[in-house]
Amino acid sequence: MARPVRPEPKFFLKEEEYSLGIDFYNKTYYTEIKEGALWLGEKSTGYYETPQVAERIHGFFPEAKIVFLLRNPVDRALSNYFFSVQHGLETRSLADAFLIKVEAPKQTQFTSVNPFDYINRSKYSGYLADYNRFFKGNVITMISEELFTDKNVLNDFFEVLGVDHADVFENMKQKVNQSELPEGTSLEGIEEVRIALRKELSAEIGLIEEWLGRKIPSWE
Repeated sequence: MARPVRPEPKFFLKEEEYSLGIDFYNKTYYTEIKEGALWLGEKSTGYYETPQVAERIHGFFPEAKIVFLLRNPVDRALSNYFFSVQHGLETRSLADAFLIKVEAPKQTQFTSVNPFDYINRSKYSGYLADYNRFFKGNVITMISEELFTDKNVLNDFFEVLGVDHADVFENMKQKVNQSELPEGTSLEGIEEVRIALRKELSAEIGLIEEWLGRKIPSWE
């Protein structure tokens, strides 16, 4: 995998780095390649919502496999909100942000993506379509809740890649970038927002189930 993992490389979002080309990319992020490596991989979550990134990746790696790991869109939106609160970006209450929809505060820090776009960032279907235009047949979609509870999901994924996966489960329970509830947060308030988000995102959940050709029980 590209190093560092944190902070994420975000090479295809960084104009000044992207302009330096593929040699810069390889020399900068893959200094620890072991002999016999079958795949190079990069994890940068900001890529999925930027159609231009799909085109850029395709320009360098037209045969790349694109992996979308999708979390319940309701939980993703809430986690995104608490992450923004935790990092001093979000000052609105849950109700103001999701129910009343008060205008977002002005950004005082640079971020590679809009930290307040909670709903649109949970509408995965459009982003999947953007990538599928460039990588048709090579877009792999997995559900987070299933990956973390069923080893067969990861087994199947590594079989697609042709990779030995005997020892990949050691760190599966390690939580990274976990958002925390601010002190005094009302659980009743969270539940009210969850109900509203479920209604707002129900059509989107249906589109993802249609994309997969099956129901997603863990999202119900």
